[in-house]
This record gives sequence, C-alpha cells and structure tokens, in this order.
Amino acid sequence: MHELITTGFQRKLLIPWDGLTPINQVLAFARPMAGDEAGLALLPLTTEAAAQPPIMSDCTVTVLPVPFATSPARGIIDVAAEQRAELILMATPCHPTGEFDPTCLAAEIALESPIPVMIVHFDCDDLTAFPPVVKRLLVPLDGSLRAAQAIPFVERLARRMSVPVHLVTVIDVKRALPPALAYDLEASADMSAELRGEAGWALRQAERMVNRHGVPVTSDIRHGEIVEALEAARQTGDVMVMTTHGIGNAAQDRLGSVAAKLVGDSAAPLIVMRSSLPKEIVVAAHGDRIHYQPLSQPTD
Repeated sequence: MHELITTGFQRKLLIPWDGLTPINQVLAFARPMAGDEAGLALLPLTTEAAAQPPIMSDCTVTVLPVPFATSPARGIIDVAAEQRAELILMATPCHPTGEFDPTCLAAEIALESPIPVMIVHFDCDDLTAFPPVVKRLLVPLDGSLRAAQAIPFVERLARRMSVPVHLVTVIDVKRALPPALAYDLEASADMSAELRGEAGWALRQAERMVNRHGVPVTSDIRHGEIVEALEAARQTGDVMVMTTHGIGNAAQDRLGSVAAKLVGDSAAPLIVMRSSLPKEIVVAAHGDRIHYQPLSQPTD
C-alpha cells in the first residue's frame, strides 16, 4: 500500500482528479515523469473524489484539499502554482471533434496555465490501451526563442524517462514566402534554400542543448502544411511538446495556433508550455513567418 500524506517534501507533478478518471493507471503513468526525487500531488476536484483514495504500491502520493475557486480551471492552476508543480497531468475522456473546444477543461488549462500541461486521452469504454507507452519526445521548433523555451524542460523530462528526443522544423514555403515570389522560380528556390539553411543551423544548436547531459537526440526538416507535417512526423509512442502564447494569443504565432489545434484535434499525448518571452524578441517577416533566432547558449 502506498503512503498518503498531507505534508512533506515538495511536489512537482500535479494530477487533478474528478473521481471518474482511472486514477491508478494515471499514477502509474505519471511516476516516471516525476522522477525519483519528486512525488505526485493528487488534487480531488470533488468531495466524492477525495473520499476515494487510490490504491497504488511503491508510490508516495500527496492528496490535497479540494480547491475552492470560481472555476475548476482557475482552481487547478492556482493549486499548481502554490505547489510549485513543474507539470500538470490532465487525463481526460475528451474526444477530438475536429475543432478546438474551449469548453473542454483540459484544453482550457493547457492553453491558459503558466505551468506546462500534459493532456493524455483515455477511452471510458476500453482502458486496455491506457496508459500509453512513451517512447520518444517530439519537439516542434520554428527557430524562435519562444519555441526554444521548451528545450530545457524536454531535456530534463527525457533524462527522467530514459527516452530520446526528436526535434522537427516544418518549412511551409507557401506561408513563408511573399506572394511576389510565387512565380519567380529562381528567387523562390534561393529563399527556400536560405530557410532550410537557417532551420538546419537552429536545429543543430538545439541538439547541442538537448544532448548536453547525454540525452539521445535527432532532428528533421520537413516541408508542407505544419499540422499535417507534424502528424506525419509523429510515431507511435511519441509525446509532442509545444509552446504557445496562451488561448488569447494562440492565433498570433504559428506554433501557438498549431498547439491550440492539436489540443482540440489530437488523441495522442501532448504537452503544452506557455512561453513567457517578450513578443518583441521574435521578429516577424512576411505574414507569420518567423526569422530563426541565434541560440548562442543553453538556458535553464
């Protein structure tokens, strides 16, 4: 029997619990992500959930008081901040609808929380495939410092879980190049080559940051529409880790809008991180194209 405590060492992974989620499977899934040096904090969202202690061996779990807030999302985010959690794990039966659903609690928290949020779906009628096996962390980068904020978090998580990291940059020429170059094949080819060179350079810098403590890392440049290209890059067992500006600004940056779409569309595990760099640090060019920024040194 595991130990249930209300005080003790600081928790780093917060798990909201509605009383219906298969909590023992969620705890088993979360344990490797927390690491040996940290524990799991279980946050019951109802008094009924608080009255149903989970059964989990070899795991120390803190059961927190039911939060009091004007909204469940606000309560979860506030508790995560108080606990200094480094990740909120939202196991949800929300099913993809083809559109971003702002009424989904997990989606709302993922795009509003300043603390990284992992969304993992489960089928209420069939738990045989839950929890999913994590084999790799897939990290989309666009060369901006906002996207690169995910790298230190990804590197730590990969070391804890003993999984490799795959970095991917998608070049969508139709969106990156101005319309004036659409019929200028030579200029279009030159600019495409320049974009590929910039992307390759940025990926090499990111690889060095991920690999500084020996995490296996690979990278790839893909072409085409960004969501389709990322879905094509995803393999079974991948967890995608993305940054966003938050729900209010999701449409204003390329990867942020993609994160919002994937939160609503994808049934695969996804970690969303709220970036905090000033908007001015990302220099926009034509449309929503982002120039690749120099990653001169790792940031912790």
